[in-house]
Amino acid sequence: MSYFWRKVGSFNTAAEADDWCRRQGIAQNDMRIDNFRSGVELSIRESAPGDKADTDPRPYGY
Repeated sequence: MSYFWRKVGSFNTAAEADDWCRRQGIAQNDMRIDNFRSGVELSIRESAPGDKADTDPRPYGY
């Protein structure tokens, strides 16, 4: 199965990004947090477009 990382947004701290993921029901292994000088950027792992049916109701692929 192939996947890609979709950028979700920027947060002030990694704890804020982690909390957002927890509230959205996103698993720890499906998130990536990149550190920058002004905060962190959160990306979510998604299945590549050819890997799931067009009728899949799960927007993030989890």
